[in-house]
Amino acid sequence: MDIKGTKTEKNIIEAFINETQSALIYDYAAYRADVEGHNEIITKLRSSAAIRRGHAMGNMQLLQKNPLTDLSTNITRLNLQSAIATATRLYHDVYPKMAEIAREENLDDIANWFETLAKAERMEAKLYEEALKTLLD
Repeated sequence: MDIKGTKTEKNIIEAFINETQSALIYDYAAYRADVEGHNEIITKLRSSAAIRRGHAMGNMQLLQKNPLTDLSTNITRLNLQSAIATATRLYHDVYPKMAEIAREENLDDIANWFETLAKAERMEAKLYEEALKTLLD
């Protein structure tokens, strides 16, 4: 089944984005509920987040590719290459630009946050590169 270039492919990607964002929002809401001592709500929010992650995984299975890199998700080597590409794009292009804009707007704390994220992505990319080497050896 080839869905490349179809409206359905676009819809699956949109569904994937919506589900992953919802999962993170629910995870954060559960964290806040925990901080505020709302123990009766934490489990419900975490459960909803897990369900959303499951929906996102279903969308990934339909796509059979990473929507950020367009690389196949059916082979571990390609998943690692995709992870390297994503982390590299984030640390090389995305977060430095965001930090620069935040600094221009005199939002130094936020600029520092973006720079911290860039450093974390660089370290993550190196870990994936090391893992990829073990597969290729």
